[in-house]
Amino acid sequence: MNLYQLKILIKIVETGSFSGAAKNLSQTQPGVSIAVKKLESELGIKLFSRNQYRAQLTAEGNAIYQKAKRIVQQSDELLNLGKQLSSGIEPEIWIAIDSLFPTSIVIDLFRHYVETYAETRFDLSIEYVGGAKDRLMTSDANMAIFSKDEIVAGLESKPLMKVHLFPVAAPDYPAARMDKELNDEELKQHIQVIVGDSSRSVRQETNPNYPTGAVGLLKDGKHWIVNENTIKKEIIMAGLAWGRLPEYQIREELATRRLVPLKTRTVKPVEVEMHIVRKKGRFTGSISEHIWKEIPLVSQQYGKN
Repeated sequence: MNLYQLKILIKIVETGSFSGAAKNLSQTQPGVSIAVKKLESELGIKLFSRNQYRAQLTAEGNAIYQKAKRIVQQSDELLNLGKQLSSGIEPEIWIAIDSLFPTSIVIDLFRHYVETYAETRFDLSIEYVGGAKDRLMTSDANMAIFSKDEIVAGLESKPLMKVHLFPVAAPDYPAARMDKELNDEELKQHIQVIVGDSSRSVRQETNPNYPTGAVGLLKDGKHWIVNENTIKKEIIMAGLAWGRLPEYQIREELATRRLVPLKTRTVKPVEVEMHIVRKKGRFTGSISEHIWKEIPLVSQQYGKN
């Protein structure tokens, strides 16, 4: 039994006749018939009922046909993968993205790649605090996007954009209703909501959710720890806590005063410079190279809007 015999079987079913399969495969009808007889002999079963005008599968033949379709499909996928690898196109691309970065930039960019490179699997993971760097350092991700301050030896990077983080609260939150600038001791009396670190090194510690690297963490204050930014924003807007959020996420809320900046003496807006980062010397295929060049261009344009 070989792949060619299975393809003949499939074509007979698809065209409804031996002659149709022969024409489709540019073979003679006797050649197709001989191939089927050999396959039946090797399997020890009859694949087709010969007393029908059209090629009709037997019950056993139908079971073989269903399996044959999967085998041929897997064979085609394997051949396509081989061609893809030989041309320098990666079978999988994984980008780990810090949650502070506008993910829409990468998603819009991936739209083109997903359509163009159908055999490549594209993965995105949204990480928090040190998580994106962790995915890159453990070689899970091909590339990562995180803060410039986290870049260490052995990595190369390109600047993308600066993200501005504002301490905000709902207008009716007690800390936001005060008519004076709050000092740290006064602000510590109010709950700060923060996102915990998603890196493995932190998750494996005794207190896995402690946000050791959280941007703008007010130490020794009251904290509400969540695992992602959407929940953080909802908690702040519900008037349950205050926290820092990226300016691009809250423009509309600030404009309509559904959120207001906090008046504080020391907890001010901060600026985080985001970079795309990869390991030096790690193999990169053609898709990775294109993404490496395009994301900075798209990000800088986004930052101007």
